[in-house]
Amino acid sequence: MFSVVIATRKRAKQLIETLKTLENFSPDEIIIVVNNCSETEKNLTEHNFNIPIIVLENTSNIGAGKAKHKGIKAAKSEKILVLDDDAEIIDGSDLKFCLDSLEKYSLIQGLIVSDANLSRRLNEQPFLINKKRSGDHTISYFVGACHFIRRKQFLKAGGYENAALYGFEELELSINLSLRGEKMLFTDKFIVNHKKAPEGRQLDDELKQNLLKERIRIGYEYYPFLFSFLSAIIWNMKTFKTLKFKVLPKYNPKPKITMRELSRNPRLFVRALF
Repeated sequence: MFSVVIATRKRAKQLIETLKTLENFSPDEIIIVVNNCSETEKNLTEHNFNIPIIVLENTSNIGAGKAKHKGIKAAKSEKILVLDDDAEIIDGSDLKFCLDSLEKYSLIQGLIVSDANLSRRLNEQPFLINKKRSGDHTISYFVGACHFIRRKQFLKAGGYENAALYGFEELELSINLSLRGEKMLFTDKFIVNHKKAPEGRQLDDELKQNLLKERIRIGYEYYPFLFSFLSAIIWNMKTFKTLKFKVLPKYNPKPKITMRELSRNPRLFVRALF
């Protein structure tokens, strides 16, 4: 028994293609959270899917993270597949392995590729190095285009409740799961082709600025100031490709992660900067 949650905005046609790839897996329900787009529900009524579909509509764009959070709270199953609206499941993906693994892990990320030849999207792999590794690996961070969660652990860790309009909700959830001692897994046994449909996305310059602000917010809320400051320098340079510091962290005397916790958890230590 499992549910599927999809957040969507302005991608009605691509959403239909994603839903078609779910039919063979027979979920108990698919919850589609629509961010301010009347065209989506109209398109859904024109197709006869053999899966129960529940549509939750938002009158404004609350962002993908908060939309996913809303869908997860509404789901009736404890085990949930969270899928992007432009991520199509590849035939042969092992659903049973992922659902069974949720008995041990709180979150499982599948392999994200960019085409039918299974070319990996390297920026959507949960590794800083050796991004083409195969098999199953414990991870400290995940990318949200395709992930399985245990609903109870997700909500206890705060889920995506504080997510910005776009970006880094996965990082904040990863940190909160790690702080609670929960484990996450990467597997290449479940694969999605992430089409990265352009509709509904922010413009590049606007997106860069918003991602930078959100990454730095997470830094100063969670990490000791030295780490949040170094991280801000790194992310400003990654964003603008030059020594230009447009956003710097506030000073937070009581970050959620202490130096002692960082020294005990090398994965949190690395994630502090990158």
